[in-house]
Amino acid sequence: MPLTSHYHILLSALLCILACSSLQKWQPLDTDLVNVQHHHPDIKIQDLKTGYKLYIEKCSGCHALHHPSEYSITQWDSILPEMFSQAKINNPNEKLFIKQYLYSKTKSQN
Repeated sequence: MPLTSHYHILLSALLCILACSSLQKWQPLDTDLVNVQHHHPDIKIQDLKTGYKLYIEKCSGCHALHHPSEYSITQWDSILPEMFSQAKINNPNEKLFIKQYLYSKTKSQN
């Protein structure tokens, strides 16, 4: 195998590791749970973890993921219907889990 191929493989592996490690920082925390419980009192940390996994799994197939804090709840509410449609997310529970995860990470809980 040519030396340049080895570099491309190593570079690809490094980029994958970096991307995965940055996504680890996006995982739901207990403080996120407290943030979203104002709007959804019955929510559990497992619900946020499910939403996190679905967000990564379903949304990264079409575009680079946005950190949830890039948008307010109001902005997410206007963005998500189109994104759910494009990603063919029709299951109401999946939609709810994704929304709750995104809401939990927004800076302003409006």
